Amino acid sequence: MTDQLTAPGSTASGGGATHTRDVLYVANTYGSDIWVLELPGHEHVRTIEVGGHPDEIKLPSDHSTLYVPRRDKDDLVAIDAITGEHLWQVPLAGSPHHITLTPDDRFIYTPIFNQTYVEIIDVVERRVVDRVEVGFGGHGSLVNADGTRVYVGTMVADQLCAIDTATHEVVHTYLFPEAVRPFDLSRDESRLYVQTSKLHGFYVLDVATGVVLDKVMLPLPPGGSPVLALEFPHTVNHGLALTPDGHFI
Repeated sequence: MTDQLTAPGSTASGGGATHTRDVLYVANTYGSDIWVLELPGHEHVRTIEVGGHPDEIKLPSDHSTLYVPRRDKDDLVAIDAITGEHLWQVPLAGSPHHITLTPDDRFIYTPIFNQTYVEIIDVVERRVVDRVEVGFGGHGSLVNADGTRVYVGTMVADQLCAIDTATHEVVHTYLFPEAVRPFDLSRDESRLYVQTSKLHGFYVLDVATGVVLDKVMLPLPPGGSPVLALEFPHTVNHGLALTPDGHFI
C-alpha cells in the first residue's frame, strides 16, 4: 500500500511545520508488524507493531489511519499512521483476509476465511453492523469506483460474489472450477480478471453475463510447468492487478 506520510516538524522560529514524503506500507503477514519504506529509494524508515499477523492495509482519504485485519487475532485494528498508536479494535467472527474500504471511508468489508460470510464494519460506530453470505473461505475483495458494488472471492466455495452496497445483498454469483485468488475489475467495470488456484494464468469474465470470455495461459518458466503447491490452496500464481490505464495486467 503506497501513501503520502505527513509527519510533524518544526521551523527555526519554533512554528509548526509538516514534511510530506511518499512511503510504501508492507504488511509482514507471518510476522507481527508493518514496515514503512520511503520512496523512491525503498529505504526502511520505520516499523509499526501490529501485535498479530496483518493480512492487509487500508487507509482513508485523509491518510490518518491504518486499518489492519489480524488473521490470528480474529479482529481488525485501527492504527494512527503517524504515531503507530492503536486507536481502536473490532472483534470479528473468524479470521479476516483482504479487506475493502468503501470510497466514502465509512465501511470496511471484511471476508472471514473460516466462515461463510463477509462482515461489514462501520468505521464511525466502530463495530460490525451486518453480514453478507458469500460462501466458505472468503479471501479477496475490492470495491468499484462509485462504491455501489463490492466483489468478494472465496477459496473453498470457489466463487466470486458481487454485493450491492446499498442493500447488502448478493446480486451476482460467478462460479469457478478452483479457489478464487486475486482478481481485478476493468475501469469501465465490464470485465473481471480472475486468478484461481492450480491455474498458471487467469480468466477474463464478462461482468454483466458471467460468461468466461477468455482463459489466458501465462508463458511456462524454463524447464516446463510451474511447480504446484502440494498443500491447500495449491497456488501456482498469486497476485494480479491492472495498471491505471487498463492496458496491462
